[in-house]
Amino acid sequence: PHVRHWHKYLSARLPPSANFFFRTSRGPTGAVAGNVAEFHHELERAPGEVIAHHLGSGDFSRWLELTLQDRALARTVRQIESALREGSLPSLETAREQLVGVVEDRYGRS
Repeated sequence: PHVRHWHKYLSARLPPSANFFFRTSRGPTGAVAGNVAEFHHELERAPGEVIAHHLGSGDFSRWLELTLQDRALARTVRQIESALREGSLPSLETAREQLVGVVEDRYGRS
């Protein structure tokens, strides 16, 4: 239903309360995504520990579903999160590549 509005999430700033705050199990990293382009950029460059933390907690799919209201992308990301937890992906870097790829497929390359 909201397909025509997805483009606005690519570069339009979200309110600060809706930002995605990247962290490790020890605390915040200081990296913040206020739109999909920033989220995509941070997925590409964040340390593996950050990606592992958020994948293990289901944070990426939750943010995509609840904040961006992109249920289709959230469902796909949830599958990646589950596959990594279950050990059916060969590596964390494979999970990262899949995450980056599905965001690009949905919103285009930032």
